[in-house]
Amino acid sequence: TLLEVCKEILFELKRIQDEGPTQEELARVIVSAESERLYVTQTADGVAGRVGFLKFVLGDLRFDEGYLDDLRLVDANRVREVAREYLDFRRMAGAILVPKDFKDVQAEQISDLAKKILKPSAPVGEVLSGAATRGKKKETLIEQIKLSSGIQVLYYPRAHSHVFSAHACMMGGLRLEMAQAAEKAAQDWGSSYMMSLTWSKGTSTKTAKQISALVESHAASIDGFSGRNTVGIQMTGLAKDWGALSPLFSEVLFDPSFTEDEVEHARRIAEDQVKSIEDHSSQLCTKLFLKTLFEAHPYGHLTSGSLASLATIRQAKLKKFHDAWVKPERMVISLSGDVKKGALDLWLTELEKSAIAHTQGTAIPFQQLSDEPELVADRWVEEVLKREQTHIIVGGL
Repeated sequence: TLLEVCKEILFELKRIQDEGPTQEELARVIVSAESERLYVTQTADGVAGRVGFLKFVLGDLRFDEGYLDDLRLVDANRVREVAREYLDFRRMAGAILVPKDFKDVQAEQISDLAKKILKPSAPVGEVLSGAATRGKKKETLIEQIKLSSGIQVLYYPRAHSHVFSAHACMMGGLRLEMAQAAEKAAQDWGSSYMMSLTWSKGTSTKTAKQISALVESHAASIDGFSGRNTVGIQMTGLAKDWGALSPLFSEVLFDPSFTEDEVEHARRIAEDQVKSIEDHSSQLCTKLFLKTLFEAHPYGHLTSGSLASLATIRQAKLKKFHDAWVKPERMVISLSGDVKKGALDLWLTELEKSAIAHTQGTAIPFQQLSDEPELVADRWVEEVLKREQTHIIVGGL
């Protein structure tokens, strides 16, 4: 039965906790690892894939030279220690795939079995998080830093990670571009989306090509983002390249150029996005739903704009929104990864200088939007398409 199968699996995990693997099992793992390495390097395609993995995922082209030697040093005691630390039923998740007519899925009994067989190695409440190191160290806390300029920084050091990720976010997006328009709401609709497409495509000192070359040479990424009420940029890269990439993050954040040729290129992308909505039944259903639910609020629109509004968006408009929204007192920056505190402090000092140099004037106060009229009855909207699918959205304020 299913219960008996689960019991045998749990007993096998318990055996590894108590005894560790046998020498035969360890030898089989070594042979599997060796054969995998040999098979994958038999072809030029396999070698290229492996080299790319070593460089951009592990960051060490010489990793394979010592990996098998290190693997051979792992003994039953080491495996047993790891099993005792991590094979805790409180961390366990199970997935069971059975035929449709199968009725004997005894989830509670399986859970009870796990509790009995996989006894916890730590008292309840002391289960270590995935970010914790071995032993009973407390989970690393996120440090909150507020700079004198008003920028709020959330710093989450993760020493075990070889990657960093940084996000800078401000209020903006669909809500503000239409509620506090640079020209008119109908013309400014989609400005945030256009900003996200062009934000990282050049600064006053670097062209889009130069930024792309720098980012790609470090196997990193930097992009703008926008939503219904936020805008910002995000960067991900290898932790060892933090010193080379962090100044670029600051420069793109505060000094984007929004050149006309990049804006024109982004416009074509945005227009294709708008045109494609009619081809996707789910997106079209969302568009109709929002338009029907919201009578006055900007949320009655999709974030991508319209063909008419996109045609009016130029460099000057994007710069105007950037100047209005990218203010230190309205900015939150989050950083996670293996970035040392000293390196962070040096970067924040330079970041503050950039913020002061490139942000002029006081932020425009947020405008209070009028309340949506109450729903006094059901509102329905329907569009019949000659397609073999149906999409339904039900919702309210």
